[in-house]
Amino acid sequence: MSDISGKPQDLGDKAEQAAGKAQGVAEDVAGKAQGVANKAQGAASKVAGDVADKAQEVAGKAQQAMHRAEGTVRQAAEKTNWNPLAVLGRWGIRSSHAYAAGFLAIGATVVKWLLTLTHEPREQADRTGLFIGEWAPTLFALGVALKHEEERR
Repeated sequence: MSDISGKPQDLGDKAEQAAGKAQGVAEDVAGKAQGVANKAQGAASKVAGDVADKAQEVAGKAQQAMHRAEGTVRQAAEKTNWNPLAVLGRWGIRSSHAYAAGFLAIGATVVKWLLTLTHEPREQADRTGLFIGEWAPTLFALGVALKHEEERR
């Protein structure tokens, strides 16, 4: 350590020199800290870029796997060749039959409701009529599907 004894003028000069050296050291440390911060930022940017590139690569591979799976499912479906609508068509059931059955279900609903209305409580008659009435939309949908199958052949 340097000697701090002496004249006040010498002490002031020494203090000034020490302050200058301290400022130089502080500036040097600040510069080095800025350099480290810049390197850290560059490394973080590189890591983020690498992660983004890897994520894009993984997404591409996932999309390729999805397309392969779709192809496999499509091939399996083509090999199966079982179409229930085609089976109904081979049995002679046509779309007009399904439409007629839908209208019959509507009529049966009204008839069943009227018949059970006199023999059962109203709530039960309503439920029975609605149960049969729910067949009509299914039969109409089946008629539409059979119509598409007929047009396909």
